[in-house]
Amino acid sequence: MRSAQDVIFNSIGIFLGVVVAADPSTPAQSDVADRPQPTAQEEP
Repeated sequence: MRSAQDVIFNSIGIFLGVVVAADPSTPAQSDVADRPQPTAQEEP
């Protein structure tokens, strides 16, 4: 049986993961951070 602390931290981790995944401009995403970001002038 999991402790309440484990459940709380797991829920926070999932929530943060969803927030980061929903925001493509977040530098915390390693795959996005590894790619060069287009500047406003390069956007069509």
